[in-house]
Amino acid sequence: MFKAESDSKSLEFVNAVELSSHLEGDEEGKVVGVFSQAFYDTIYVPTADGQCLKFNSELEFTKRIKLGDVSSQIVSTAMSPNEEHVVFVCEDGTITLLDKHFEVEKKEQVHRVDASKGHFDCSITWRFDSEYFSVIHNQANGGQSMTYTRSLQKFHTNSLYHADYDLVRNVFEKPDSTLLPINSWVPNGSLIYGIRRSLAKDKLTTTILAWEKNCLHYKEFQLPDFVDDNFNVKKIQFSKDSIVMFVWIVSKDQEQNQVLIYTRSNAEWHFKLNLPIQGKVFEVLTGFNQIQLLQAKQLLSIHYNITSRTFEYEKNE
Repeated sequence: MFKAESDSKSLEFVNAVELSSHLEGDEEGKVVGVFSQAFYDTIYVPTADGQCLKFNSELEFTKRIKLGDVSSQIVSTAMSPNEEHVVFVCEDGTITLLDKHFEVEKKEQVHRVDASKGHFDCSITWRFDSEYFSVIHNQANGGQSMTYTRSLQKFHTNSLYHADYDLVRNVFEKPDSTLLPINSWVPNGSLIYGIRRSLAKDKLTTTILAWEKNCLHYKEFQLPDFVDDNFNVKKIQFSKDSIVMFVWIVSKDQEQNQVLIYTRSNAEWHFKLNLPIQGKVFEVLTGFNQIQLLQAKQLLSIHYNITSRTFEYEKNE
């Protein structure tokens, strides 16, 4: 069990479920995420072929459903914050929007994927009001991002000069080889956060990058130096009140997982805690006072309550 303490508050594992008995044939290893519908007391675990395992909040398996019409293998999927829509992106660049009953509302091929340029990877994040979502994707020629409305219309502004004559740059006007297919929209804000990894003077630097929904650059800051080339950043998530940021990193051998915890004060992020987790982790999802981990064919729920800006970490075997 893992436990992170802040004053009398705690962080600990509370539940788990084996997934292997519910996965068929070659589905093992093809889980592409986990999302929940609190209104329906339900958790979903989708697979790349468009199947979806359905569990109740006690992690009891209820049934298997299908995620609409899948044109090719699903790469990424996300539930809207109001739990009314699911969007997924397939490896051929097709975006599909589903309603809360998993019926197709709209489907378009919005990215032209060139298979000769390598594997297509992407990430999806929704704005808090569920009116917009952002997709960031990359191939060998670099990463790009675009914001969409629920009708799959693009929302985009070119680089422009501000009143003080400083250039406000569009982060994604051209593919950027330093950008990773990672993004996360702050729950109660306007900013989208992503990751840039660049090499300068033979040193790999990992940077958190923030931009507006129109893809105009806002700010950036570096992660701690120990996030070196032995680790990959997998995901950024936020608490529901946008006060806590979680950065999931994993070693290249997939055996060392850590969650970096930041708190926000006066619009600046401050590193507070490094939470190590043993074994492979396939997905991290944050919710209201909880983190869910998809690990070794188990779905683990971690409850937390972080109210102060001083953290202590304790690991119990």
